[in-house]
Amino acid sequence: MKYINILGYLGGCFLTINMIPQIYKTYREKRADNISLLFLLLNFIGLLLNMIYSYLDKIYAIAIPISFSFFFCCIMIVLKLKYKNNTILPN
Repeated sequence: MKYINILGYLGGCFLTINMIPQIYKTYREKRADNISLLFLLLNFIGLLLNMIYSYLDKIYAIAIPISFSFFFCCIMIVLKLKYKNNTILPN
């Protein structure tokens, strides 16, 4: 493995795990009103296109982490749609 690929894998890992705290918070609070659906959809499209490109061009240091990011983005979209009407009512 080339040392430069390690940079790709490390960067991909950080970009992949950045969605985990938001998924956890959204699931725990059962609320997703503060997350933009447009952001999630644009992220979904960008990740999908980059994932396809990376696999076709055999850039696995990017393709593999992006695949995980894509999966986490799909989870966030599902949570956003599932909890879209949940709001905290004032006391």
